[in-house]
Amino acid sequence: LSVGILCAISFQSFLTVRVNKDGGSLTYEGDFVFSLLPRLENNTVILSSSDFPSHFAVQSTTNRLDKRRTFGKATYENKEKNDVTATPHSLDLSSSTNQTHDDKKPTFVIHVGPSKTQTSTLQIDLRNMYEVLKKDNYAYLGVRRLKKHGVSQIHTSFVHNPCLRKMTEIYKSNNGTSVRVLPCWDRVHQEIQKWRKQNTSIIMSEEIVSNKESPLWRSDVFQTFTTALKETLGDEWNIVVVVGYRRYGEWILSTAKQYYGRGCADPSKKWNVGFCHNTWKIIKKWMNQRRDGSAKNFYWTPAVVRHWRQAFSNVKVLNTHAPGHVTEKFVCDILTDAPHTCQHTRTRSELPRAVNVRSSIDAALNNLAVAAREKGLFPEDTKRKSVLDEATKYDIKFQDLPLVCPSRDELEKLLNRSIALEQTILPDFHHSPLGEKTHRDEFWYVTDVKKGFC
Repeated sequence: LSVGILCAISFQSFLTVRVNKDGGSLTYEGDFVFSLLPRLENNTVILSSSDFPSHFAVQSTTNRLDKRRTFGKATYENKEKNDVTATPHSLDLSSSTNQTHDDKKPTFVIHVGPSKTQTSTLQIDLRNMYEVLKKDNYAYLGVRRLKKHGVSQIHTSFVHNPCLRKMTEIYKSNNGTSVRVLPCWDRVHQEIQKWRKQNTSIIMSEEIVSNKESPLWRSDVFQTFTTALKETLGDEWNIVVVVGYRRYGEWILSTAKQYYGRGCADPSKKWNVGFCHNTWKIIKKWMNQRRDGSAKNFYWTPAVVRHWRQAFSNVKVLNTHAPGHVTEKFVCDILTDAPHTCQHTRTRSELPRAVNVRSSIDAALNNLAVAAREKGLFPEDTKRKSVLDEATKYDIKFQDLPLVCPSRDELEKLLNRSIALEQTILPDFHHSPLGEKTHRDEFWYVTDVKKGFC
């Protein structure tokens, strides 16, 4: 189905785009390519601001057509005096601009998550390989760093809100004052200089900066911080920003389990924690609210890449579905100048276990325990932990419980959206042997065998 849409763009005006509706997704012709699940009303495609990287709202009209501009191979017209237009960015993340690597300079690596892209597994592994990394002149300064290696002011600067606020105030004053007058930033400057003199590259990893709560998602704070960081690094460092990618269908399920399972599935909590939320209802709500793939306070890969590309041109995507352990992919494919560490990850006899893996049985047992208590099946003063501990002794499998699961049609919609997004984000990988077929097989394994969405 080909649909011509006449629109003009501003914060609340319109766009002319020719799109092809294929399998529930839209593909825009031209340099700007994006796939999504649209809302159709009266043969008109209704798009929201989250459908576009440049965050403008889109509605429909046929009036006020006196200014024409190109938009990929499509056109839009607009004559509002106060309209704000922007050139959208391609969402092909595989096309990230890679700067020329200067072997004479150390590298400053900024790994920003996002959450639920194997970040904890990677961080713990890098932390434990501290001595191996030293052989390649690398130092891991990110979250979960061992106490014996000391506190890194560089890591603290990414998450220390008071310092970020003070830095922003100085920049806004526009009186030429350097942020180095702040002790908190001067300590960062001194530490960076220390590592530079040792010609040691830095790995900074912190997924919190890709969550909505982070002050670095405020445009003024982000601009202040990244400007100060680039001024401090100068031209003496190679700078690389690394963003993890996990398929949308997997990522949103894992995110829902983490966001709503941290409290309800914790045995140490009291009875007032109540029932765990229905995972599928949460996922459907998030899918309807955010067409860019983000969920609640968690931003997904495309939004994170766009955000950091505002400040740094060399943004690389760490594809967790590519062959190899996540740490191997990070040190061998992203770093490229850590041969000892790369060899170590490829030859070690035992791989580290994944961490922060949420089990559906914990939430299910909680719900059974809460329901049993409400029915008076055990005394009121019985502690919640003792009930859950007793329940776990039976080695109950989640798949063996009487479950309520989403319909096949509902799950197909999620899968199609996940596939369409990957085709847009990583087109080469999508068409590779590990692409669409594997995507489908793994999704239905989680659905049919593990009952992940039930």
